[in-house]
Amino acid sequence: MDVRWITAAMVVALATCVTGCKPKGGDDESQRQALAQQADAYKRDAAQTPALTPARKAELQKLAANVRAWQARTKRDDLRVTEDSHTAQRINDTGGGGGCEDCPGYRIDGDRICFLEHEGECPADDGSDLQLGRVCVYSCIWIGADPQPARKGS
Repeated sequence: MDVRWITAAMVVALATCVTGCKPKGGDDESQRQALAQQADAYKRDAAQTPALTPARKAELQKLAANVRAWQARTKRDDLRVTEDSHTAQRINDTGGGGGCEDCPGYRIDGDRICFLEHEGECPADDGSDLQLGRVCVYSCIWIGADPQPARKGS
């Protein structure tokens, strides 16, 4: 056999491995870092501008979908999306109107950013001191650097 042919075959094999033999875990980690950086950037923006615009909500929903897809594919939980709810307080009105506060567009807790998905109706005032306000439902993206906050009731 010709040495040049063997050398050429080895070069082709090496080039093929370099382009196609990337460790799968490396891709998962670089994707995790990119998703975490996006979530962190949104968290910083939310702290500066607390209003949740429809365009920003769509961006966050896309990021949440990407995190869910990454988690399903990798079976890792160092990034995750959860649902959380919060009850907005009733406005203490001596005139008896007693509406509800608006739901905040964002909730930030450690390494978790939550964005408003749904704002419930304000229940009619029944005169009870125990009546709750509207329910605010959030999608929360946890990026895993700090411990995940405990969920209510757990």
